[in-house]
Amino acid sequence: MASALGSGTSQPAVSSDDSFQTVLLELSAAAAQGLEFEEMLHLFCRLTREHFRATTVFCWLVKGRELIGLGGYGSDAEIYLGKRMPLDANTYSGRAVRDRVTVLVNDVPAQPDDIARNRDRQRGAAAFAIRSMEATAAWALSSAPSCQPLQ
Repeated sequence: MASALGSGTSQPAVSSDDSFQTVLLELSAAAAQGLEFEEMLHLFCRLTREHFRATTVFCWLVKGRELIGLGGYGSDAEIYLGKRMPLDANTYSGRAVRDRVTVLVNDVPAQPDDIARNRDRQRGAAAFAIRSMEATAAWALSSAPSCQPLQ
């Protein structure tokens, strides 16, 4: 697959102001080449982790009143694969889906959720995806204390 980041480089082929668009272009190119769902999910999580300089990016599937760990990239990702969490649990991802908001937490120790409480994380964010007016998935990213604040 041709990379929107350029051949053999981790530097964007466009200005840093366009780096998120670069991620979207790379995902679009991968989709156009017919990447399977699992590969697209892994690519999305990896690119998102790199773009936001996160420690972990993870995707949760919304099934009824549950979040089901679908896949991710980074440290701790394997812990949540297949894990089931009630949608009403105290999690950033659950809140994003329930309230249909993006959740941004720059002081996780002061506002831990049920997942972050057990991890060495300083920052966290969660967003939801909608298909046919229904929330279908949530993405969560977290950063270790040494990472930059989320914006």
